Amino acid sequence: MFRSFFLQLVYSDCCANLSRHEVWQNFAGCAAGQLAERRAVSYHGCRPPLAEALRRAAIDMSLFFSVTMNPPSAVPPFEIIDFDALPATDCPCGTARRALTDAPDLPLTFHVTEIDTDARLHYHRRLTEIYYFLQCEPGAQMQLDHQRVDVRPGMAIVVRPGTRHRAVGRMKVAIVVHPKFDPADEWFDDEPASDGGSANDQTAQGVLP
Repeated sequence: MFRSFFLQLVYSDCCANLSRHEVWQNFAGCAAGQLAERRAVSYHGCRPPLAEALRRAAIDMSLFFSVTMNPPSAVPPFEIIDFDALPATDCPCGTARRALTDAPDLPLTFHVTEIDTDARLHYHRRLTEIYYFLQCEPGAQMQLDHQRVDVRPGMAIVVRPGTRHRAVGRMKVAIVVHPKFDPADEWFDDEPASDGGSANDQTAQGVLP
């Protein structure tokens, strides 16, 4: 807010097309939308560094008015999750219990998944998953594209979009999913894509023996 105020005051010294009085009027009368509409004209004639600074100042002002006029709804200061009380849902990895699906202030979900048999090879187009291994039977592994990685409790693996992956062997994992989990973003190379295109939008990765 104060940065926006200061930059608006020095604005007329660097822009030939506005007087100091017009600059003050711009500042005094602006709201988020008004400033956004004016800035394309107002920044004309500025030196590039100042124009960028003014653009950032306008963003600051827009955010200030947005928060002031539309304060966020109250959220609790903390949240306790009892995974045993959450419903179990079948998934390609096994059985998942998913938390924080309805938390509007968090851009992620947190799952605990139990894998009793070899999981089905799949991938996500948008989601990034972080697997943290809580329990693993001897010889447990993760398949990541054409690689197999031995896993044990205390390890973590980041699985980025497009990576074919599955768990091999019995294990219990905690999974952080960003952005929020979306069941529509589960893709399989052995099924046609629901969007009408090919499921093999990247090189298909087979199941390793």
